[in-house]
Amino acid sequence: MKNRTIEKGYIVKLKAGHVIAEDPSARGFYRVTAIRCAYANLGPIFGRGVYYKSVPVASLQECQDEWYAGWQQSETYQCM
Repeated sequence: MKNRTIEKGYIVKLKAGHVIAEDPSARGFYRVTAIRCAYANLGPIFGRGVYYKSVPVASLQECQDEWYAGWQQSETYQCM
């Protein structure tokens, strides 16, 4: 899924060197819950809600494959 525009439902992470103004310590993976022009809302991968609003799309990187590879190694996934 390289070189694609970010869309609602994608799993993303922040690009290196980018921070979220509301929470500079934010790390990890998020699901895009909405896209508004050049901004996205980010929420949890599993569940509902919104963690961060109006995050510039230019600071996000799509990483579905990277997240899924890590998820497959988790104890939660392997106990399913």
